[in-house]
Amino acid sequence: MSETNASTANPTPKLDVKSATLDPPLRLILLALLFGFTLQSAMDHFLSRLEHYPTGSALWAAVSNDPARKILLFLQFIVFVFTVIRFYLGAYTYGIESTDESPLETIINSIGTFLLFATFYVTSFTLRDVDLFYWLVGLFLFVDFIWFFGVGFLLSLPKSMALVIRVWQWFDLATAVIIAVSMLALHQYLAQYVAICGIGAVGLMDMVCLRKFYDRQPDWAENTFPLKRPAGEDQMKKIVVFGPLFTQAERLWNRMLKKAIEEKGRGEWEVILPQDQAEKFIHGADIDRDSIAQDCFERAEAADLAIAILDGADADSGTCIEIAWRKGKNIKSPVIGVRTDFRAGEDQGSNLMLRRGKTIKMCDAVVDFPSFNEDIAHLAEQILVEALKLLPKK
Repeated sequence: MSETNASTANPTPKLDVKSATLDPPLRLILLALLFGFTLQSAMDHFLSRLEHYPTGSALWAAVSNDPARKILLFLQFIVFVFTVIRFYLGAYTYGIESTDESPLETIINSIGTFLLFATFYVTSFTLRDVDLFYWLVGLFLFVDFIWFFGVGFLLSLPKSMALVIRVWQWFDLATAVIIAVSMLALHQYLAQYVAICGIGAVGLMDMVCLRKFYDRQPDWAENTFPLKRPAGEDQMKKIVVFGPLFTQAERLWNRMLKKAIEEKGRGEWEVILPQDQAEKFIHGADIDRDSIAQDCFERAEAADLAIAILDGADADSGTCIEIAWRKGKNIKSPVIGVRTDFRAGEDQGSNLMLRRGKTIKMCDAVVDFPSFNEDIAHLAEQILVEALKLLPKK
């Protein structure tokens, strides 16, 4: 159980809420610019000759002359625009989901974004070519695959995001195989028709399989890639929450976090709230405070994982006592700090004793999730990702 004494909070620097919530990362601005240039280039190169056909009959006569080629060029244009839009949606959503990027992540993703859409831009020049176009499609598939191979190899991603990237890589490979087999085994124009239809079909499969991700539905990760605890562990993992529970807002938020974590874990995790345990020792005006404190210590010792809520101008005093007591008892199960408070402070908003240390750390990991993002399901996912990293594998 946590208790706090009323105190006067230190003044905090003002935060421009508009800039914090609306300004997109520079990489997303770069992405939008490259996307716009690519679409404009595609339109310019494909539609550049329409001015030579002032009437519908003139256009029909042109199409009637070698209709197989004209239909193929039209399909190339449609599928190319669809593919560019699909890749833009994927890169944009990946950028939105990749919050709090490290400098290395920013560099890798910015280079990947630029190279991918630079190859798209070059490919748009070949929309009226029925051979070179497919080799350049293979080039941007290769760039996309290498980009996300680097992301998966060098960066630490949430499990659900890592699985999305793996799906994209499989689709890249499937598309490349279709193009290679078509171009090497079939004759023109059959080869190009099979290749362009294959590109479009794989793209549609991608949009269907990851539709919740592209729509950014709150439950996309849960429904597409449910998180599970390590295989071989038969019993539910118990998580105890350390945090303030004195206001209605605090108690309701604690309950929402408990529900979100248990739903994300698909029944594999049990979250214990001190506010629920304390009810056993409260009988009207009679409160057995000694039993409440003892129950908190016992449950903190028995839990497989502790979540410490570090919100506020200074972390809740009772929470800090519970964290320090566990460390003093040398309890091996990890503690994950969670801070949703966006206010600045001594060390990323928290006392440095909670985050820092070389051989000893009060919190084994800290999930920073500023409250501008109100998606508590996403917060629960990030907590479980850290839990799976910290808990021992059996």
